[in-house]
Amino acid sequence: MYGWTLFLVIQTGTIAAVAVGFARYLGVLFPSISPTTWIIHPIALGSKLAVSLSIQQFVGIVMVVLITFLNTLGVRLGKLIQNIFTSAKTLSLLGLILIGVFVGRNHAAIADNFSNFWTVRGAVPIEPGASFFRGWLPTLTAASGFMGLVVAFGVSQVGSLFSADAWNNIGFTAAEVKNPKRDVALSMALGTIIVITLYCLANLAYLFALPLAQIQNAPDDRVATAALNAISDPPGH
Repeated sequence: MYGWTLFLVIQTGTIAAVAVGFARYLGVLFPSISPTTWIIHPIALGSKLAVSLSIQQFVGIVMVVLITFLNTLGVRLGKLIQNIFTSAKTLSLLGLILIGVFVGRNHAAIADNFSNFWTVRGAVPIEPGASFFRGWLPTLTAASGFMGLVVAFGVSQVGSLFSADAWNNIGFTAAEVKNPKRDVALSMALGTIIVITLYCLANLAYLFALPLAQIQNAPDDRVATAALNAISDPPGH
């Protein structure tokens, strides 16, 4: 059951999300890669459900097909591609963290974010996406007390858990590792620690560079791009 779920939902969903994320940030360099530039305009299947294909989604699909094809050409090429992309991502994140924390410090943003750290601002109601659930589950707001806090905390974990989603993938290669008893466990632990550290420091860089309102309303959810734009063009310049 887990194997089929991994094949049909977990891994496929993760790959699709990463591909769309790549296309979303590629749209910074090429604005024509937009979620509202349609190849197939939305076809309504209900009051809140539609099928469509945007340029952004199409680029994501092309990347999945391309990377899959390249991985079929052999382990050596796959290893090279993975090493290049992993190094590029890690170095880019480190650069963003260093620039955001030490170069692009926005004192107004720092004062706003950390002096009101626990103050609810810009909150929106949390309600079930499917209409037939709304009769069973309440709409939660910032004033909903403990239950509202629990649900909001759960929603906020989507990004952080997604960033660490592949922590256990090294287990797939256990049969090919020379000393799996040591190396697999060590890789899982070190990989998780590195991802959590980079994630926390990247969010710290965002809080140093942007007021909370700009983080919440970053265009197309591209917070890193908004932070770099703010750093390269600081207020008053």
